[in-house]
Amino acid sequence: MAFKVNTMKGRNKCNIQKPKVCISSRMELKITKFSCKFFGDFILDSNPTTFEEAMKTIAELPRILKEKGENAVPIKVWLTPLKTLGYGGAELVKDISVDSLRRIEDTLEALKEMKERCNDSLDEVVVKHFPQIKHYLQNFQKLCSDKISDFQRTLKRVLPSIREGRADESSLNNVFDDLDKSPYNLGNLSKCLDYIEREINIITSFLGRMEGIKIVQNKSELDRAVLATGVNHAFCFVFTGLKNADLNLDAMANEDPWYYLDDTLDHMKKVTDFFMDLYRAYKNSTQLCFLVAAIQHQNYKGATIYQYKEGRMITDNFSKPKIRDPRTIKKRSHFLWNYCHLTLDPDTANNYLTLSEDNKKATCGTWQTYPDHPQRFDGHTQVLCKQPLTGRHYWEVEWSAGYMPSDVRIAVAYKEIGRKGRMNDLELGCNKISWYFDMFYKRLVAYHDNKVRMVFSLTRLGRVGVYLDWPAGTLSFYDASSNSDKLVHLYTFETKFSDFVFLLFAFVLCVFILSDNGEKLKISKICFS
Repeated sequence: MAFKVNTMKGRNKCNIQKPKVCISSRMELKITKFSCKFFGDFILDSNPTTFEEAMKTIAELPRILKEKGENAVPIKVWLTPLKTLGYGGAELVKDISVDSLRRIEDTLEALKEMKERCNDSLDEVVVKHFPQIKHYLQNFQKLCSDKISDFQRTLKRVLPSIREGRADESSLNNVFDDLDKSPYNLGNLSKCLDYIEREINIITSFLGRMEGIKIVQNKSELDRAVLATGVNHAFCFVFTGLKNADLNLDAMANEDPWYYLDDTLDHMKKVTDFFMDLYRAYKNSTQLCFLVAAIQHQNYKGATIYQYKEGRMITDNFSKPKIRDPRTIKKRSHFLWNYCHLTLDPDTANNYLTLSEDNKKATCGTWQTYPDHPQRFDGHTQVLCKQPLTGRHYWEVEWSAGYMPSDVRIAVAYKEIGRKGRMNDLELGCNKISWYFDMFYKRLVAYHDNKVRMVFSLTRLGRVGVYLDWPAGTLSFYDASSNSDKLVHLYTFETKFSDFVFLLFAFVLCVFILSDNGEKLKISKICFS
């Protein structure tokens, strides 16, 4: 916006050049980006930077001129050719057409506008995280500045020649023709900027779905993260399409950018969903690390997941392995994407059970006073988990050191499992709606529909892995006592599930110890992860 101040008959008139904007009655116009130049013979208190400040400046102009016009612009001026003052200015012989002048102005404005758009993009949060985009924009910004300078130098040489009559106006047309034929013409520059803005918007949208995950800016930072002490496994979501900082407009014109390809974006959404499922399952683990990076990789369109184990890359395209027979699985790592966090439901806990604050551990001991609840087990010392399960899930159950696994049964059951009374058909495994597994006198027992399904001798079992494949109708148990990745398959139930199932614990044989006052207490503990 430009201000032009004239003093006429003691009054000031201000002409403001502004765009015409049609605004709906339900919409409010707020101008946040504004540039202003004031032309006058006196100094303003401050240069306006917003539309509101510009309007205020207009209103203040009469006051600045003062009542008697002490600061007014002189009414009479004397003009003289620059050449008479020794400046060697060109003597006007021929005018330049309005169309040519307008084209000059439009070209300069277009270049300046692209430079401003570039500046705005540099302020985006995404750009600060990914140096590739930042360097690309900085190169583009420099290119725009160079184009403006080159164009202005050319005009400085050509325009005086036309005005003096030494050159025809066609020489100015040649300038525009050369500009249009250049790979860095206005059309290509604008398209290039459209591309980078689109890329920023797409990356921003995906990062919005990965809130809370650390972003690493380069390969060195990635190495430090995966090699950090205590990190056994690391998973890195990688944007593979970000290019280097070179501005190759010819190549760009002949390729389909990844951020415009629907198939690529659909693939990226699936990779993101898988990555976030993994993150939600393991975000509380201190041994797993989740990262986001941008590393160019031509083999994978849009995105992939890098997997590291103990600082060493296992694969650059981590994905769910094929579903296997649970009896053949021998490693915990096979269940990484199936791992789930479960919590005990205090409304179902029997009064002899005490739950930890995070509802991850149950202790069987003295009678506790709990409010009556229709879901509470009052006859059997049992507690149900909150989360209803379908799909494929893996979790592990650990008995506290010093207690026998036979103290506790691990089971899954439908929600309608009986809560009141001590009838035999309410016990786990004594009906068609529950499946349980425990260790009884150094023998593993699987029980369902009042039938013993398996008896297997085992001297010790400190940690049990449980895998539910609801669609396939299998419930599998593993010896997960090893500190390594090793699993030993123990037993698999085969059935056809018809509803959600819930993890359930039953304390069936408690250990008696004496308290300080000689009273016998029932003590048994179980915790799971």
